[in-house]
Amino acid sequence: MNHSAVRVNQPLSISEMNAILREMERRADQCNHGRPTWFQVTPEKLDAMFVREKYQPKFNASFKGNCHE
Repeated sequence: MNHSAVRVNQPLSISEMNAILREMERRADQCNHGRPTWFQVTPEKLDAMFVREKYQPKFNASFKGNCHE
């Protein structure tokens, strides 16, 4: 039975491996099933996803030791 998917321990020639990589390059924003592989999230949307208040970095300039002191 022939499958279009590469199976575990299936030997591939160099040209077959290169063909797979070229196909992946053509569809860099989708997995092989057509689903998106990434999406952009703004800092505001990320905060909303985690129900956080607007991020305010906290920096203690007087800290001079290690975290175990």
